[in-house]
Amino acid sequence: MFSAKCKSKARLEGRTAIVTGSNTGIGYETARELLKRGARVILANRDLEKSQKAGEMLCAEVPACQLRLLRLDLASLKSVHTFAMEILATESNVHLLINNAGVFACPYTLTEDGNEMQFQTNHLGHFLLTLLLLPALKVSAPSRIINVSSKLHWFGKIDFDDMEMSKTYKPTKAYSRSKLCNMLFTKELIKRLQGTGVVAYTVDPGMVATEATRHLKGTAASMQKKMEFLKKSPVQGAQTTLHCALSEKLAVQKGMHYSECSSAAISCGAKRKEDAMKLWKLSEDLLLCQVGSAACVIRRNLFYPQIIQERMGLFRNGSCTSDAKLDGKTVVITGANSGIGFETARELAKRGNAANFRGYKSRKYYQAPEW
Repeated sequence: MFSAKCKSKARLEGRTAIVTGSNTGIGYETARELLKRGARVILANRDLEKSQKAGEMLCAEVPACQLRLLRLDLASLKSVHTFAMEILATESNVHLLINNAGVFACPYTLTEDGNEMQFQTNHLGHFLLTLLLLPALKVSAPSRIINVSSKLHWFGKIDFDDMEMSKTYKPTKAYSRSKLCNMLFTKELIKRLQGTGVVAYTVDPGMVATEATRHLKGTAASMQKKMEFLKKSPVQGAQTTLHCALSEKLAVQKGMHYSECSSAAISCGAKRKEDAMKLWKLSEDLLLCQVGSAACVIRRNLFYPQIIQERMGLFRNGSCTSDAKLDGKTVVITGANSGIGFETARELAKRGNAANFRGYKSRKYYQAPEW
C-alpha cells in the first residue's frame, strides 16, 4: 500500500519534544525518529511501566538518546495539570508538542471528571495540556503543535447539548466526534496563535496497524481483521506527523490539515468557524466548572493566575468602554470587601461617587469611598 514518507533532513539538536501516547504505535515511532535526529524527547504516557520499557528499547536503538519519562493520564484533568506544571517548572523550552495519544471506540465510560471518555482523552485533555504548555512553546518559538486527527472526522457531529452522549452513545460515533473536535480546536488555536511564532497542524495518519482497535467487538472486529492487509505499519503511520513537525516549509503556518505528507481536504463540519469558537468556549467552561477534587485544582490554579493569563495571551482581558456616569445612583454589591467585588465598587465610585454602597457582610468592612 502506498505511503508517503517525510523527506525533511532537519536535525533537532538542542530542541525538546513532547509526544503523548508514545509507548507504542505511531507515537513510539515518532519519538524514535525525533531521537535519531538529536532531539530531547519527553515520553508522556499513562502507564509508566510500559513507558519505561519503551524508553529502554529506544535508548538501545539510539545510544545517545536524550529521553525523559513522565506520567500523563489524559482521562484525569488533575494528571494533565500535574504534568504541565512539572514541565513548566523543569523545562526551559518546549519546541514540539505532539498530541498523539487517543482511545478508539471504547465502551461508554465517564472519566473521573464526568466527561465521556473519548471526548476527554482525545480532545479535552489535549486542549488543557496545550493551553497550559503555551508559555513554554511561545518562549521557544519557532515551535509547533501537532494534533493527530483522523479521516473519521468527516463522520463526526457535535451536539453541544449532549456532550456526555448518555442516551445516544455509539463507540465509533463518539470517536468521530472527538476527531472533529481535534480539527475545530486546531482551527481556533491557529487563529489565536497568529504572531506568536507557534504554528499548529492536524494530521491524518491513515489506517494503521496499532493497538487502537482493541475495543472493537463482533462484526466491527471481524472487518478490521479482514482489512489488515490494507493497513500501514506504525513507521508509515508516523510519516505525516513527522512531516508537519520537521518540514522547513511548515515553520510558518501553511494550511492546517495534512495527510500523506501533503495538504488535505477537511469536512464541512471542520470548516465551521462558529463551531470552532463554540467548542473552545465549551471546553473552557468544562475545565472551569468540573465537579470534584480535580476540578478544584483547575479552578484555583489553572486559568486565572496572572502569570498564565499574561504568558498564554489566549484569554482576552477586555475593558469596559462605557463612559456612563453614576451620580446619585445607589449600588448594591455582594462580596465587595476584596477581589472582583472591591474593584467593581472602586470603578463605580469613580464614576460619580455613588450615594450608597451596600452588600457587605459586616459593617466593620465598610468605609466611605475615597476615590
